[in-house]
Amino acid sequence: MTAEQRVQLEKLVWVDLDRMSGTPCFWGTRVPVQLLLDQLRHGGTIDEFLEGCPTVTRDQVREIAAIKMADLNANDAEAAARMIEGTARSMGIEVVG
Repeated sequence: MTAEQRVQLEKLVWVDLDRMSGTPCFWGTRVPVQLLLDQLRHGGTIDEFLEGCPTVTRDQVREIAAIKMADLNANDAEAAARMIEGTARSMGIEVVG
């Protein structure tokens, strides 16, 4: 990830130990990014995720995916999300859901 991509990502995802125990959330919300990954893993779509999480915008999801898609060689946001989840599991990070 480039320094520019990291800066962009920091504008989209926030971590605050006083909220959600430091869980990475979509900026300005209490919606964990992991929730999107879990929903996609279980066959859900981005549209379904957005319906259930109205405080997250489609632009937020697209921008996060766009940052990571080039790194992941993914063709769409859902494929990028699934790859990120797989990488997390291979690193020993528990994927809940």
